[in-house]
Amino acid sequence: MAGALSEPVYRAVLIFTSREAAKEFAESDPYYLNGLVRSYVIRKWNAVIGPGVESK
Repeated sequence: MAGALSEPVYRAVLIFTSREAAKEFAESDPYYLNGLVRSYVIRKWNAVIGPGVESK
């Protein structure tokens, strides 16, 4: 899942199944490799509803 933020317009959120998958995507992204994207941040995502979330 991915999408651009409304504010600030130069940011986006992409959701991956693992930290490793996110890092692999970011470091092989052509925009990153060619300097159009200069940095990225990987943050832990805590799902609270939806597929794969256990109910207690």
